[in-house]
Amino acid sequence: MPITLGVTLAHATLLGLPVALVFRAKQWMRLGPILAAAFLVGTTPGGILALLSMGGTMSASVDGLPTIVNGVPTWVGWKQYGMVVGALGGLGAVGGFIFWLTLKIGSPTADPSDHPKTSVNPRIAVVLAGIAIAASAVVFAIPSITKDRSCHNLFRDGRKSAEPKVSIDLDLTMDDWPAVTAFIKDFAAAHSMSFRDSSRSQSDVNARHLNSCTEEGIVIDAMEPVWTRKGYSHAPHLMGLPIWVYAAREDASWEGVSRELIAALESRWPGKLRFRDRMGNVVSESEVLPPENGSPGSR
Repeated sequence: MPITLGVTLAHATLLGLPVALVFRAKQWMRLGPILAAAFLVGTTPGGILALLSMGGTMSASVDGLPTIVNGVPTWVGWKQYGMVVGALGGLGAVGGFIFWLTLKIGSPTADPSDHPKTSVNPRIAVVLAGIAIAASAVVFAIPSITKDRSCHNLFRDGRKSAEPKVSIDLDLTMDDWPAVTAFIKDFAAAHSMSFRDSSRSQSDVNARHLNSCTEEGIVIDAMEPVWTRKGYSHAPHLMGLPIWVYAAREDASWEGVSRELIAALESRWPGKLRFRDRMGNVVSESEVLPPENGSPGSR
């Protein structure tokens, strides 16, 4: 919401304000021209950025239909572009309509002696300005107020990124997700970890997400989007189901929990474990988690 408000303020001050000053100077108060100008204010920045993004030699498609071929938009691509620009223009037009209402409410009216006076009580203007300022403050405060401060949130300490200490690629299919859910839930209970299943279904994707964590900073995460459109299976970046182990704090003793997790997974699904480095390449267990002293080695 703060980002959205920032973008909105940029549109309003850098583009909308000059247009508003011109309309005020010209005393243009008809709804049609105002909506047209506001539509342009809404479409110009986003339309330009969208055009620039379609350049170069890139190719893209949506639902198997090509939208860009070697940097040249297709008919489908232009149609999609028009829908995006139209949506942005519609948002601008809404702002223009509100601007028009403001002009109508605050426009001068003539009294019998032909001396203009304002039809709005100045106190109302002050109250409206105060409400706008308060609403802006609330918008910027919402992320802090609603922030998840539990151990499930890897970014509760303010970090911007997180890299897993161990990346496990479990060679299973999405049909095995219920079994994986039960396994991680039981593992969390056995290790006094907080468990959360935040899976959710949307129109185009079913987001499967399991998370177990400790206040010490150890986080076990399993997440996989399942695309429903055209029968797509899980995302192709990993062949199986990914499970990651994070250390949200530098002093978190993640190695021991990781070894126990790997041993439990191997016992439950023998021969189904793979390990991947940060580039997604398959590596040995010892490359992601060195064996304990005295252990016989790695798989």
